[in-house]
Amino acid sequence: MLTRLRLVLDTHVWLDWLVFDDPGIARIRNAVGLKRAEIFIDAACEAELARVLAYDLHKRRLDAAAQAACIAQCRRLSHRIDATLPEPQRAGLPRCRDPDDQKFLEAALPRTPTSSSPRTGRSCTSPGAAPVRCRSAS
Repeated sequence: MLTRLRLVLDTHVWLDWLVFDDPGIARIRNAVGLKRAEIFIDAACEAELARVLAYDLHKRRLDAAAQAACIAQCRRLSHRIDATLPEPQRAGLPRCRDPDDQKFLEAALPRTPTSSSPRTGRSCTSPGAAPVRCRSAS
């Protein structure tokens, strides 16, 4: 039986998928569509996505209906993580250069995905957990 790749997507990757239809994420989109990968998201990551969808996105502004449609699609594509990560586990995670990206590593740990997609662009591992690889969308 093939194990699915478990993903936690950074907000920029979600924007590339939901707003810009960026061909750079075609491999992720195809893997999810073929059920070779599954996406996980928690409340903090979804809240950031909702907040960023309201910004001017490269001279493109989404109205409330388009923002809601993006969040609805995100929810259809992903599995919700509702578990709170205990402080000892959070303390054992590598520190992202961008503190705002730390939530993506925290979201990745409860489901121990084999890949994560913060735009840090570096690989990292957490003691006692499955490997977490940080990748950008490109």
